[in-house]
Amino acid sequence: MANNMKAKDLGGLSIYHDQKNRTIYYSRFLKKAYIIDDSDVGKYTFYSYRFIGAILWFTLLSYLSDSFPMPLKLGIAIAFYVLMTVAFYTRFLPSLRTARDFEKPARLSIVASLAASNSKGTLFIYILFCIAGAVLLYWNTVQLGYQGITLYLTYVIEILFLAFGVCNLLAIFRK
Repeated sequence: MANNMKAKDLGGLSIYHDQKNRTIYYSRFLKKAYIIDDSDVGKYTFYSYRFIGAILWFTLLSYLSDSFPMPLKLGIAIAFYVLMTVAFYTRFLPSLRTARDFEKPARLSIVASLAASNSKGTLFIYILFCIAGAVLLYWNTVQLGYQGITLYLTYVIEILFLAFGVCNLLAIFRK
């Protein structure tokens, strides 16, 4: 998939497209802008999935063996994420050209961004999905009798579902 992608197809929180038709990665930590060319898309995509990779490691270790203690599983997943992030900042970003003339545009709030990029119907569907997700996750939690960290993680996910639903509701009122 990444081999067929062009730099102009990239998107995300730190990705910008400027007036010169360049794809820019702006590092909030380094306060530098880097130009991503078509030849760099595969590497960028690889490093951008580091959080998903950590989740996959945790899930894989959880399913492989119950003998691994929870702190070890979490430790391995966090170590993977940290190593990938260090490699991203020390290997990948220095290999890119810097965009010295790039000015970061003002950011829209989440609500303003949702209102600007979606119709009222789409926002309403998002609200329904968020409510359904929170309710079904809560029902699943009760049915399976989760306890401990799993219970608290599902509560966090339910709150995130509802928070995103509220953001979409505010975006409808903003239109």
